[in-house]
Amino acid sequence: MKELKQLKLLLIISHSLIPIAAGHGFGILLLFEIISPIRIIQDEILFDFNADFQDRLMLVGLVSFLSKIILISSLVIKKSKLKNLFTITGVLILWLATYILTKNPDKDSLTNLPIITSSISLILSVIVLFKVMNKELKLKKKIIA
Repeated sequence: MKELKQLKLLLIISHSLIPIAAGHGFGILLLFEIISPIRIIQDEILFDFNADFQDRLMLVGLVSFLSKIILISSLVIKKSKLKNLFTITGVLILWLATYILTKNPDKDSLTNLPIITSSISLILSVIVLFKVMNKELKLKKKIIA
């Protein structure tokens, strides 16, 4: 139980620290996660999955922010089934954010750095999903028995 909580926190941190090169600068995904809710209020987010890398960054930040809220919620929820559902949903949305960030590497060389560095969070997310599924199977076996 404690191990899964630590893995979730490590997943959230590792995904937030994905480096992004944009324009003439360099930042981490966490910056876009903080800015994106403000930009959606100002109606400045382009919801186009096929846009250029820099035009997708706010969308990635928003989707990533949503996934982190869901994953953090899974840390405080007490009911096991709901906790597992939030964890799985959060990880899947995190994968969507990573996909939007790293798609079209042949079209845009700016995606190369996030592709390499996001592999850590992708591996952690697979481990988290495996642990949650294993826990869910144990719960079902306990109910059947």
